[in-house]
Amino acid sequence: MSLFPGLERAFTIVVDGLRFSGEFPRPSDKMNISVNISRRLEGLPVASIQGSMYGYANLVETLNYVMTERPEQFRGVNFWNIEDEEFVARIYFEFEKKYATYKESLKKNNDRGRDRQAPPESKPSNEPVPHARVQDIAERIQ
Repeated sequence: MSLFPGLERAFTIVVDGLRFSGEFPRPSDKMNISVNISRRLEGLPVASIQGSMYGYANLVETLNYVMTERPEQFRGVNFWNIEDEEFVARIYFEFEKKYATYKESLKKNNDRGRDRQAPPESKPSNEPVPHARVQDIAERIQ
């Protein structure tokens, strides 16, 4: 189910003739992916590992999280256990292309929604604003 008609989170990619499917992550999913990376680091500071390895950890944990359907030979396989890092990276980059298109469509849909719902702008008036006399505190105490 999607909040925006015609804009679905589900996607399918094909890499080297192999079909992978999943759902684009929500912000809460991204947090869960970050938690998974943190668990993988087992308390090590991020600065203690190479940036490229942190990037690969993000790539792998993202794929592990978002991919719901995989080819038979990859069912139940953690992407960490696939030795061909270039193949895993190709899967991720195909996912990223689809995700970028999804985010752009989401942005366009949100922009259209704001245009529809924006109240007409009103200009401030130079007319005095009528107001009732506010009682002095001394008058209210009596």
